[in-house]
Amino acid sequence: MEKYSISTELHGAITVVSLVGNFDSEASFKLESELIALLKGGSRRILLDCKQLAYVSSSGIGAIMSAGQQVRDLRGDLKLCGLQPAIRRLLQYLGLDGIYDQYATLEEGIANFA
Repeated sequence: MEKYSISTELHGAITVVSLVGNFDSEASFKLESELIALLKGGSRRILLDCKQLAYVSSSGIGAIMSAGQQVRDLRGDLKLCGLQPAIRRLLQYLGLDGIYDQYATLEEGIANFA
């Protein structure tokens, strides 16, 4: 059984990427590959649903940062929702909490795409 999963679902023009479990370096590589594939496929509004994300390594943070920069270079946007307190604190500690819009729920995240 895998210790993580990545799934995608379209909500209109918004691609929701749900992250479940522990994202170590292996999972982070798959996440970055998935996000790049979405960008190549035309996705420009990406919402990472982190409600079930239990752990993220520095590689995972790097994958999110890289994809976020790429989507912004393409005049798109990446947002986060459902961050667990420990992951929110990690982003704050790293000074990354202000880079991407963050929302408490999936519904809030979807509603806040312009």
